[in-house]
Amino acid sequence: MKNSNQTFIFSLALVMILIVLSSSAFAEYRVYQYYLSQAQKTNRDPNGYTITSTLDPIAYQTYHGGELSIKIELLRSWMCPGYTGKMQPHCSDPLTNAEQINNTSIGP
Repeated sequence: MKNSNQTFIFSLALVMILIVLSSSAFAEYRVYQYYLSQAQKTNRDPNGYTITSTLDPIAYQTYHGGELSIKIELLRSWMCPGYTGKMQPHCSDPLTNAEQINNTSIGP
């Protein structure tokens, strides 16, 4: 009886260790790039501007006053690996990274 309990405890411990080791967390988040402008054109801010955010288009527009206040156009989005807290900057978009790599000249 004692031997079967030890075997069970050993098996349970082994399974728990395997679960912990095999389930290493891979966090990722989506970044959105928007072109923003006022829904109602005024003299105060006649031009729009581009921003990046982790809020999806509906959440961003709702958080910033709704469709009567802000006009939002989604330009692109991409996934970023890693931790999203502590006000860390977003990862740069893959298109810009690819353009920088292609524009880098390799010397003779």
